[in-house]
Parts: sequence; C-alpha cells; structure tokens
Amino acid sequence: MAAGRLSVKTGGKGDAGGHSEYIDDVDAPAPNPWARIAKPKRDDIVARGHGNMPRWAITPALFWRASDEYERVGGTTYREHEILLPRELNHAQRLTLIAAWIKQELADKHAFQWAMHAPLALDGVEQP
Repeated sequence: MAAGRLSVKTGGKGDAGGHSEYIDDVDAPAPNPWARIAKPKRDDIVARGHGNMPRWAITPALFWRASDEYERVGGTTYREHEILLPRELNHAQRLTLIAAWIKQELADKHAFQWAMHAPLALDGVEQP
C-alpha cells in the first residue's frame, strides 16, 4: 500500500547556499553547514532540477547565496518541502508527479530547486 508524507521546514539566513550546493552535489567552499551530511547522502540523489531563477543567477547556488547575504537577520531564506513519494511508482512516474506538484504549488511565482533521493529502506527497497 502506498504511503505518503509531506513536511515543510524553513531555512534561516546562512543556510540556503550550502543546502543548494548539497542538492547540486557541488563541493562548497568552507564553511558549509551541510558538509557533515552531504557525503553520505549524495549517492542516493537520483534526480535534481531548478526553475524560475532570475537571469543574473547563473547557478542556483548563486541565487541562494544572495538570499543568505541579503535576507534580514532572523528571516527565512528558503522553505524545504519533503515529500515521501509512493515506492510503487517507477522513476518516470515519480518525475511526472514532481513536475505536476511544482506546477500546482509554485507555478512561475517562486524560484525553486529540487532533488529526489531514493535511499534504501529497512526492507531493502527504494524509498523515494
């Protein structure tokens, strides 16, 4: 039976650039608060993308680094939505579901970056 879950987290000033580099599997300049978790998890990222970035943001990390620099102290630089995808879907179906969710929730209103992880669950099957 398919299981589902959605959680939303916020990132504060100084967190966005490192998180972006983690998602893009880029070796970030130190100090990167995500460095401690980036190495073990990088192998399970099976898809990634971004959209609605301004023209000046040559890479997503550049946009998120600017967010870190210019957001007010105590402000939110990004929101992270963690979605448990049904393991019964194949890779293409999961990508279609992600694209539909992005279109519905973000449309062309917000800059975004995403990654799909597919670690192995305790039963040895992928859990996207």
